[in-house]
This record gives sequence, C-alpha cells and structure tokens, in this order.
Amino acid sequence: MGDFVKLDAEYMNRWLGDNAQIETLSPKTLFDIQTLIEYYRDIIVPGTPLSIRFPTAKTDIGPRASVERGEVIIPFHMLTKGGVDQTIGSMIHELHHIKWSASERFTAALIFKVIRRMMEQIQCGGMTMAERVFSDSSLIMEHIIGDEESGEPAILFLRKVIGDLLFLVNAVEDVRIDANTPPNLRKYIDKIDAEAGGKLKDAILGGSISDDERSITAIAFMCLAHHKDIHHFPFIEKRYGDRDAIVNGDPTKYPLDLFTAFKEEIASHILNEYYKHCGVPNTDPSGQVGGSACDEGDFDLDAYFGGKVNEGVSGALDEQFSTKANAPCEAGKTDAENKALEEADKALVSMDVSPKEHSAPWTAADARIDLSSKEDVVRNWDDESQDGAAPANAEEFRNMIAQENEPVFLDSTLEAQIKSFKNVRVITTTEHFDDNKVVYDSVLFDTVN
Repeated sequence: MGDFVKLDAEYMNRWLGDNAQIETLSPKTLFDIQTLIEYYRDIIVPGTPLSIRFPTAKTDIGPRASVERGEVIIPFHMLTKGGVDQTIGSMIHELHHIKWSASERFTAALIFKVIRRMMEQIQCGGMTMAERVFSDSSLIMEHIIGDEESGEPAILFLRKVIGDLLFLVNAVEDVRIDANTPPNLRKYIDKIDAEAGGKLKDAILGGSISDDERSITAIAFMCLAHHKDIHHFPFIEKRYGDRDAIVNGDPTKYPLDLFTAFKEEIASHILNEYYKHCGVPNTDPSGQVGGSACDEGDFDLDAYFGGKVNEGVSGALDEQFSTKANAPCEAGKTDAENKALEEADKALVSMDVSPKEHSAPWTAADARIDLSSKEDVVRNWDDESQDGAAPANAEEFRNMIAQENEPVFLDSTLEAQIKSFKNVRVITTTEHFDDNKVVYDSVLFDTVN
C-alpha cells in the first residue's frame, strides 16, 4: 500500500528517528501513525476516555472528533494521498477542539435559543414563524439532530439552520484553536494551512466567495479567511474584526457575540430556509391565514390565538437541547456551560431582528447535521479531482469540500494487521553465566487481546 504515493512525512520521520523512516503506508507505518496520535492525545487531553482509530464503517467520516462516542477517527483518505504530516495535524486540531471548545451539547443548545428568539419575531403570512413551526407538538430534539435524509419539512428546516450556524461557529473556533496551538505542534497545522489556505484564496479570487455575498456559509468562509490573514474582507472587519477577542475568547460566550454581529443575516437565512423547505404561506384577499408545509395540517388554534402550543413545544425543545448530557470526555464543562446558557437567555431578550429575503442556493450536502462531530471548514478539500469548473458561490464551494471529503475505509484484513502490532512486545533481558554476560531480546505476542 502506498508504493506509488509520495509521502509527506517530514515531521513524522523526525519523531521516528533515522532508523525508522516512512517509505510506504505499510500496516506497521499505520500503526506508528496511530501510536503517535495516541501519544499526542495523552499530552493534549490526558486522562480523557478517548480512543484513536481508523475508519472501518460508513459512519466514520473524518477527520472528526466524535466525542459522543468517545473517539477520534483518523482520516485514512488523507493518508492514501500521502499526507502523513497533514493527517497528524488534523488529529492535533481535533484533540484541541475537545480540550478547548465548548461541548457540542452547549453549542447546539445556544444555537436553538438564538433561532427560537428570531423565529418569534419573523412574520410569515400573518403569524410568526415560531407559531407556525412550533404548532407541531410531535417535534423533538432527537428528530432534529438525526441524520435521516428525509423527514418532515419543519425538521429538515430546523436541522439545516442549526447545521449552518454550527458551520459558522466552527469556522471562527478553528481560528481560535489553531492560534492557541503550542509552537511544537503548530508546525503540523501550518503545513495544512499552507495547502487549505491556498485553496480558499483561489476560491475568493475566482469569485466563489464574494464580499457582497451574505449567506451564512459565505460569512463563515470570510471569517476564516479574514482572521487567518488569507484575505481581507472589509465587511468582516466592520462587523466582527477583533481577532484578539476570538483568540482569547471564552468559547461559551463569544458565539453569542458572533450571532449578534450577524443577527440580520442569520434572521434572513432562517426566513429563506423556511421558504425553501416549507413554502411561502398564503393569505387570501379576505385576510384568512393559510398554511405551509411546516404547519401541523390545519394548524392548532391555540398556536394562532394564544401561543400555548407554540410556547409549550419550543420551550420543551429548548429544555431538551439544554439538558442533554455532555459526553463523558466533556463532563467537566457542564457547570460553566449551564451558567452560560442561563446568561444567554437573559441577553437574548433584547435581541431584535428584521429579516430581509434573499436568494441563496441549497445543496444536498447541507441537508443534515451531526452533533457528534467537529466539522472542519476547508482543510479536507482536494481539488485535484475537480473537472476544472470553479464553484459558483460559497455554498457550492462548501459542497465541493463535502464531496471531496469522501472517506476511505480499512478492510478487515488491514485492520487486523495494524492491531497485531499492539499485541507485540519486545523485552530485552540481561543474564550472567559465570563470567559471561548475555543480552538477548524476547518477542512476546498476545494472542488473547
């Protein structure tokens, strides 16, 4: 494996030493890479119950930190293209997400609070959007954060908006994480940034990402490019230009500042995604309010006149997001995050929005979210397999990244070969026979584990 792939393993080879340089992606090389990542895990998040493994099933898409399952998936597809140092860098990045980022439970809960507050103010055909969507008493958090490609329009709508805001937060969080990475590990990140930053720069110069575009995806890419000094965007400088506030920010507090900075764009995004998934509500000439695909059939009168169902459903969803248990490796963050959510409730009371409609293309890659993972924004895009057609806008650029981030899975034979090296131990023994000293090595193979 890897005989015809040029391997970029400069830093990995330094770690291995002169007598163990990587030449091919043999099972022993893959074992060494896994061992090095485990070594960095023990340094970055010591004592954290977190396994490091290669992808072996279609649910393993990387690089990602799946804290819900207590594991980090090694992006094998990057290795098959020769990116040894880049793979290690991606894992260092993901481990720092677990160490420094707010929990996924907190981020999703905060996003839902923001969406809920905005929906209470957005008018849709004589009713607020909250009254329409939350008239459906069957809405529950598990359905919203699920990964089904089909479902009720209201669920797909909420899932899409939450996913887009997660993407925005992660773009800014990537800036913070990488800026705080220690110099001895930063070298791996710099190697990734040199490649991914060039691709992002090309997309900007090619017009795929424009300073005039106001989609949430475009804003995410602009924030990333601006604060990583890839490209200067006056729009970002004016709205959210304090890089020090990001780098030194509290991950439980700055996301609300981020959402507030772009609140009008977010509200417009919510309105347009509602129209895309649920349709535009109708109002007949007599003033009778008509329904949309996100309404619960003949919508509940309590939702329209009293708001009782609306408040009950949206409040229940809010509680479900907020009280969802943190993953074991993030349990220590719970108290501070709960306090931050309470403070967010108070701050959101004064958040006022007046959304404007705009047109932004929808892509299938954005139709689902996975709250058990950290989504990298640019680093996984490989443009070598593209047909030369530049993405038309930020959404298409993001879609290309998703398409090119196709995972490569280990087959059972290779997985067993890698695992076998964990079962081997070499013990050096010194014995004395009369006046003679004998030094020999014993190779032990554990056939049980």
